[in-house]
Amino acid sequence: MASQKPEGKGASIDAVEEISKSQRKREAHDVFLLARELVEMKPSTLKKILSSVNLDEDISFEIAKARKMKSHGARKRETQFLSKQLRQIDLDLLRMAIEQPKEFALAESLRQHRLESWRDALIANGDSVVNQLCATNSSFDRQQLRQMIRNARREAAHNKPPATSRSLFRLLAGIDQQQALPAAPEAS
Repeated sequence: MASQKPEGKGASIDAVEEISKSQRKREAHDVFLLARELVEMKPSTLKKILSSVNLDEDISFEIAKARKMKSHGARKRETQFLSKQLRQIDLDLLRMAIEQPKEFALAESLRQHRLESWRDALIANGDSVVNQLCATNSSFDRQQLRQMIRNARREAAHNKPPATSRSLFRLLAGIDQQQALPAAPEAS
């Protein structure tokens, strides 16, 4: 919305783009949430993010200062002050640096679920899934897979620890690192 300031003391004739007060509050709240996320982040993750993004020493100092606060009220005040300082810089690079580890963790979680599905399908269905798996990747030893499946079934039947099932998972994970496995067939 473009408006002109009235003529008079300190008035400008140029059109000024005004942002609503509500929009400024939403933006300030978003920056506060970003500051709080930085303060509450694991130290190792924070260190990686701060090393990838060149922040002012003052901001890094304020993050460390807020992290040391034990009192809830004092920590909140310090986080608010940090967010006020963060509003003075471009936050796009910082937000991207924060999102990158989250995306990696999500991808790794999806990979783990896919491998677990393959393992469960192999144990449940045996030879039909072994044939599908060997068709997708020729580096599998069919005999070794069948032996592991038999041992995993035996362990489950006798309520023993799933050592072979874990070994089967590690084998699948190793192959998946070389060449990504497709989605697993449904276990029945």
